[in-house]
Amino acid sequence: MTPRLSTFFSSPTVPKSPLPTRPLVPLGGPGPSIDRMSRIALLPLLLLLPSWATAQAPFLHDTFSDGEAASQNLPASARWQSATPALVSVEGGALHLRAGDAPVRHVAARFAPTAAPVNLAVGQGVTLTFDLTPMGDIQADPNAIRMALLDSAGQGLPDGRNTRVGHRGYAVLLNSTAGRFRTMRRTGESGALISSLTAPAYVHGPVENAAKNGHPLLVGRTHQMSMFIFRVSESRVEISARVEATEKVNSAVFSDLEAPFTAFDTVVIALGSGVQAALIDNVQVSLTSLAQP
Repeated sequence: MTPRLSTFFSSPTVPKSPLPTRPLVPLGGPGPSIDRMSRIALLPLLLLLPSWATAQAPFLHDTFSDGEAASQNLPASARWQSATPALVSVEGGALHLRAGDAPVRHVAARFAPTAAPVNLAVGQGVTLTFDLTPMGDIQADPNAIRMALLDSAGQGLPDGRNTRVGHRGYAVLLNSTAGRFRTMRRTGESGALISSLTAPAYVHGPVENAAKNGHPLLVGRTHQMSMFIFRVSESRVEISARVEATEKVNSAVFSDLEAPFTAFDTVVIALGSGVQAALIDNVQVSLTSLAQP
């Protein structure tokens, strides 16, 4: 069954409004939930993390200041693996994904043991943030920047381009020229980690005309990227994404109501064919607990 996902999008230049063809689902539902919050109250919570959100010490905060990306010494350093290791290096205190014969280049790392993933309770969220600086040419690509938080379910990370794995969780994809976000659910079926976004490993969330256009990626400009998964109730999670470069901001929020995933141990960052190369720095994964205001 294709999961039901509803969406809500915000941008400083576009008024917030529900999509006419995909109505919003009220907060709450079976089981415990944060039922005192309206969706309007929840959006700033998801995207801006207000002062009453309690952030714990990060699981991962890799600044690549040690000049390498091969040592697992959490939280300061992760072992970053790739299907195209020849296109990955650490230069000038940042991870460099270069152009090559692979249209999609990714890095992936563990931020929790496979036997003990981060399990979200109701009112908790896991956040991925990192700095990304595109280099070289940028072409139109609906999946130019790919970021994912996944549960490996005890499997190892792939070390080959065509290695198939059964990880499950969520991926957020950014359009390089339209600045538009969309999300996909990784089902746990066997498939490429993130280079191929096809069924049965990946199923689409809202796609055509689902998101507000934002700002295109800017060559040589550092973009602050973020992805936040928040467990609203036993049967609902919210997945939000945000990109910011100077005064330019675009963001989106998605809801998963079909047996949502709540355990995570793996972070994935990837470039699609539309971005020739990029520097990645200051990668952080942390847990946030949201108290009732």
